[in-house]
Amino acid sequence: MREPDKLMTAREAVKKFVRDGCSLTLANFATSEPFALVHEVIRQGKRDLYLIKSSGFMASDQLLAAGCLRRILTSWHLRMSPTSYYSPIDKLLKEKKVEIEDYTNWTVAARLLAGAWGLPFFPVRGNSLLVSDIARIRSFEGENKLKVVENPFRPEEKVVLVPPLNPDVALIHAQRADVNGNVQLWGPLGDTVYAALASKVIIASVEEIVEEENIRRSPFLTLIPEFRVNAIVHEEWGAHPMECLGYYDMDEPFLLIWYALLTRKMMESFMDEWIFGVENRREYIEHYVERFGIEKLNSLRAKKYLSDTVNLGSTFEGDMKRWGIDWSFFDQSISEMVEWEVEG
Repeated sequence: MREPDKLMTAREAVKKFVRDGCSLTLANFATSEPFALVHEVIRQGKRDLYLIKSSGFMASDQLLAAGCLRRILTSWHLRMSPTSYYSPIDKLLKEKKVEIEDYTNWTVAARLLAGAWGLPFFPVRGNSLLVSDIARIRSFEGENKLKVVENPFRPEEKVVLVPPLNPDVALIHAQRADVNGNVQLWGPLGDTVYAALASKVIIASVEEIVEEENIRRSPFLTLIPEFRVNAIVHEEWGAHPMECLGYYDMDEPFLLIWYALLTRKMMESFMDEWIFGVENRREYIEHYVERFGIEKLNSLRAKKYLSDTVNLGSTFEGDMKRWGIDWSFFDQSISEMVEWEVEG
């Protein structure tokens, strides 16, 4: 039988699924960061988290500044000039309050891909890795950071193996979903889908909740299926100040405010105003309008640029309707097969 609605508030979803000490991935890759969910993690004071992120940006910075993180596995973290920005990651690394394991973008993605596909490891070409400090310098992953083996087909060639990643929780922001948990997203994806599907729990915030029929009319956009999703959070402007393709653009002036903060006191003041000073994303946007005006907010709304349409009609679909067969029969059968696989 189909599960009940997975609709929750950000507060409910974070409280239920994000525990102190868990591993956490912000699945979005360089776009549509799940800021509403990240801010809720910070508000609830989660601690000792292990962040897995291909590329760290403002959301990762805020988790660091709030004292939520103990470890980070990444390939890149945006750091502005130390003379023009108070950098949480520099400070915490220097004070040995956070550990970091450094990979390349591709090797982080390969580890998440292995986790999503249930593979014991993933092979990557190793020439550039093996002459870099990424292979030489190892932090909390130690000897399991990567392994070097001979290519069985070309013994003279060395191959690097990286282990799978299976984060406890994925936070992701997407364009839309239905109440069953079918999440649709589009635009630059990077390793977004792998990061989500590799995780044990998926919390997805979305701009819009749509009917199941809308999902069926564009099945190729459903990149995270309902049986993998644990919570759906309806959160308009949930990625602000990053962009969400089709809904709003990046708010570059607002982003620059964060990267112009010179002292810890200034950073705490920013977080008091924009994270701790509001209870949820609705209050965040209301405060934004108070500070900068509705015209500024509306100026961020995306201009319409529609994709082409495709014909998804088929004899099979027509026969289903003519024979009076209900789609829910297949949905229930698939759900039962998935439960059987898990239990088996």
